[in-house]
Amino acid sequence: MKVEELPQDVLLEIAQWLNVRDLLAFISTCRVIRQLRFQRSFWLEALIRIREIESQPLPLSNADPLETLSLSELQSVARRADRLKKNWQSNTPRLVHIHSFFVPSQARIMLIPGAHLAVAYASGIVSCWDILSSHRVAHLEIPGLIVRAEQLCMDINGQVLIGASINGRPRNLVVVCIDFRDRAHISVSHVVSPAVGGGDLRPSGPFIDRRGMGFIDRTRIVFWCMDPDVAVQTTSQPLKRTFKARCLPLGQNIYVLGYMRNWNGIVQTIPHPVSNSDRTAIHPASSTALLGIPVDHRVWTSMVERGPQVFAPHYGIFAVTSRSFADADSLAWHRTVIHFRPGRTIRDELELGEGCVYEHNQPVSQVAVGTSGTYVALFFARRPSQDHENYLGLVHCDVTATPVPQATFRMLDVGDVELRSCVRVALDDALGLVSLVDQEGEVTVLSYV
Repeated sequence: MKVEELPQDVLLEIAQWLNVRDLLAFISTCRVIRQLRFQRSFWLEALIRIREIESQPLPLSNADPLETLSLSELQSVARRADRLKKNWQSNTPRLVHIHSFFVPSQARIMLIPGAHLAVAYASGIVSCWDILSSHRVAHLEIPGLIVRAEQLCMDINGQVLIGASINGRPRNLVVVCIDFRDRAHISVSHVVSPAVGGGDLRPSGPFIDRRGMGFIDRTRIVFWCMDPDVAVQTTSQPLKRTFKARCLPLGQNIYVLGYMRNWNGIVQTIPHPVSNSDRTAIHPASSTALLGIPVDHRVWTSMVERGPQVFAPHYGIFAVTSRSFADADSLAWHRTVIHFRPGRTIRDELELGEGCVYEHNQPVSQVAVGTSGTYVALFFARRPSQDHENYLGLVHCDVTATPVPQATFRMLDVGDVELRSCVRVALDDALGLVSLVDQEGEVTVLSYV
């Protein structure tokens, strides 16, 4: 029996086992098989496989759930995901488009995954920019506002929540909401908490999800349920004291990753302050797990630690750290280490996997990690004593590799873009976008799909 003579349900079963590249080739083989492209289930299965089996982010924002997309939109997403994967995993990823706009010179940038939107924030301001049109589409000014959360909350379709506060040692907590469900009328709003008690606060590890926001204050957890009429809670926890802490709310827990004095990471688990039965219950901390990140103190006498980033492990990565080391004799910064820590959720609990380390023989000036945790953009700035030019690179951690994940570095094509004055980098690995911010506030967005 020829393949095209098989029943359509059997053809669909075969298609479920193909990666997206083979899948697109499969439906071009003959007229009978080409009919599969008119079935929504065919494309839905393909996109689920891209995301869950190949561990590749889809070029979609949270405003576009898969089940709401038309057949032509599903086809477009699959083909775009394939083009991006093929380009970014080629020997030299090729630049496709360039967009630019200006923000305040001191502003930092976050990219809303899959939305072609950038969030610029500085002291007292948060603004949203449409990357494709280079126009500012929403703006918020609050005296003393400081954006605290390094990760965006994408739990609500078509909205982004950003954790912030009034003043550095917060007087009030603030939730900033960017609503882009209607692209013609993007809005930004905010909610302010009652005054934060607890005396002299030293916040670290800010976190936010649809249930609330908060941070770690030494051995205390500070939490607010984002209701302006409900007080901010401050409760002591039996947490080991760490530095550079990062928090991940996931399921019924909050996972706190921080460093001990020996630079080993430690993961501590706190039940999430919000439970199904009691919105304001805070429970004691429980288990801990060491997260070994190798550092050879005998060889490297100085180190720059940029702090870990933590992720809900939808794509197989829980944490990413980056470090630059100086030689013990010359103190020349010439080694950079990117450490990927795989993770997965099993029955609503986080399980860590074996780490993957990428080493580069030059120092990194700027690091940006995509929301999947599997892609990291690295900007290398030339120092006076070095003979290499400024360049932009991409590290990809393939969590599907066996027996352990593998990391690969590729230098990115930047066309005629001048990299010399770059001071900040951001990455949207869903759309293949890398943004560069220079000293004057010009944002250059490089598109690789």
